Formats: sequence, structure tokens, C-alpha cells
Amino acid sequence: MQKFCVSLFALSILLGCGAIAPPDTTIVSRTISADPTGSIPTSTTLPPVTLSEYLASKPFVVPTLTVPIDLNRLRVLRIYPMESNCDGQLILAPDENRYLCIQQNGSQIEFWLGTLHAGIERKLVMGGECPQWTADSQYILYGRRLPQFKAYNCTDRFYQMNVNTGIEINLNTHISNLRMLSNGDVLYESLGELYVYDPRSQKRLGPFLGTSGELSPDGQHFAGAIVREEYAKGILIADADERNIFSRSDGEYSGSKPFAWSPDGKQLAFSFTPEETRRAELWLVNADGTNPLKIWEERYARFFRFLQWMPDGRTLLFVTDGGGTSFDEGYTYKAIDTVNRNVKELFQHGNGLRVSKSGHTLWFWRDKQGPYIAELEW
Repeated sequence: MQKFCVSLFALSILLGCGAIAPPDTTIVSRTISADPTGSIPTSTTLPPVTLSEYLASKPFVVPTLTVPIDLNRLRVLRIYPMESNCDGQLILAPDENRYLCIQQNGSQIEFWLGTLHAGIERKLVMGGECPQWTADSQYILYGRRLPQFKAYNCTDRFYQMNVNTGIEINLNTHISNLRMLSNGDVLYESLGELYVYDPRSQKRLGPFLGTSGELSPDGQHFAGAIVREEYAKGILIADADERNIFSRSDGEYSGSKPFAWSPDGKQLAFSFTPEETRRAELWLVNADGTNPLKIWEERYARFFRFLQWMPDGRTLLFVTDGGGTSFDEGYTYKAIDTVNRNVKELFQHGNGLRVSKSGHTLWFWRDKQGPYIAELEW
């Protein structure tokens, strides 16, 4: 199976790998550069202040929570393969219609644009890596491998493309840890500094003092992994002024989205495996670091993966890895009511997870079979 460096951040999902025979269309992209150095377009740089001042200056979109889901009535209506002529990686856009189909063509990786209704439409990029959608589903950000780098590297050179026009813009030679913000901007790191980029105006702000991690939906806190010897050994919460307000570092964490902010940004759910018990645990903590609470554990599960909140801000979906002979055979999809701590098994056999805005559709993928859909009701 071809492996790609694609984020499982709340704005995209990785769905399957393979190869297809796409229609014979041509690449419509053309590259422009903002200046002779090919760097990201510059703007009036903000003073070197904390990131919290920027976050306070721009509105963040926090969804309204729905009526709490009755776990007793939650059930899977049906599970079926996604009707798509993409058998490769499928990265769904935030609008839940467009997608990127990623396939290997010889030594090149290609991005094809498609929709759930019409299938693959045209080729966008040849030779790209690590694509991510922006929050408005109008742009993709992705890397390209420089000729002198033979190893897979997602930070060599990044580009932006308008998927409607095919115009490609060369952004920066060193970009890493892209995080899509709910206000439409992009937070990223470059040479150890934090910047904010607006893909619509093509302007960059920064550098900022601040911290690294996944920003809460309300723009107030960061969550990130504590990494030692290239492995996640803990989790922390910090505010935008880089003050650590919660940390836990006496166990292991799955690399497959081991934490998730609640839709309103008030709580963080995270999966944790203590070194002394080796049992997967599920925890909740308030965004300000108070009231950490273990809400679930399983004896035979090593990790809980792919944490995703339902739109009620109370029900949490997660995936257990109970073993199995195939890549995803041992994975079981479950839901937990984080208030009364009841757990319900939904289905087995799959990998990855993306929840629709309504909460009635789940996207995931199955090894050697491709992308699947699960329909829920409650």
C-alpha cells in the first residue's frame, strides 16, 4: 500500500489506496509566483506580538450544538461502498461534496478533482504530495518534492491551487504543520516561527510568538502531543500566549488522531495508554485544563483512534484496535455518551473516520476495498 503524508485533521479524511484508470483529461494548472524568489506573497508584517492578539482580532466559527443524541436510539441504517470512480486515496473537502483522488502514476503522484455526484472531473496536479483542503473548499495546499530530495518529505516546497481556476501559487520553501482555522485562514510553521496565511487575499501575517498544536474551534487554546524519540508520549494544552495549562506524559498515544476538540471548543477528548496498565483509556478535560476525567477504558485495546465528536458536543465516536489479521480487521467503531459514559458498538472492520456536519453520515475506508459510507439515525 502506498503511504502518503496526509493529515487526519478535522478538515479532511484519508480514504483508501489503490490505482484507477482516470479519464483522459489535461492538467489545467499554471504556476504564478509573487516575487522573483518564489516565496509566499508578503504583506505588512504584524509586530512580533503573541498569537492571542491575532486570534482576538478575527472571528471564529463555532457551531451551535444540536439536541443531545439518545445513545439507545443511535443505530447504523446501512453500510455501503462509496459510489466513486476513485480507487485511490480520497480526501473529502469540507463542503462534503468535492474530493481529491490521489493516485500513483509511475514515479509521480497525481491529484484528480471529483465530486460525490459526478465522479472524477479533471486532473489538477502532477508531482504533488501531502494535500489539504482549505476551510472554504476552494483551495488546496500541497507540497512538491525537490529534485535533490529522494526521501519522502512534505516540507520541501508548498503550493496553493484554486481548484476552480487551476491557478497554482508557489508559497514557501519551508512550511510544516499546516492547521486550517475555522475563520478560513491557515496557521503554519516555517523555520521555527508561526505564521498565519489568508489563501483568499494571499497575504501572510507574522512571525508570531506562540505555540504549536491544533487550535480549538473558538481560537482560544492549543492541544498537541509531547514527542520523545519521535513517538508521542504525552499530551498538553496551552493557551495562545504559550502558557501550558495541562499536560499528561506517563504513557503512549496513538498517532491516528488521539485527541479531538469538542465542537464548541470547551472540552478536549484524548486517548491515553498508561505505561503501567497498557490498557487504552479515554479522557475528557476542560479547555482551561481543569477537571480531567477518565470516562472509559478497555482491557484488550492498545489505543483508541480517530476520535470524532458528533454535532451535539456530547457524543464521541472512536475506534478500538482489538487485533486482527488484516490492516483494519480488528478495528471496531464505537460511540460514547460523555455525560453518562454509556458506550455502544456501531460496526467493525474499517479505518479512518470522518463525521458529516449533520452527524448522520460517516466516511471511512476498508483495506483493499476503498471508501465506505455508514448512515446513522437516532
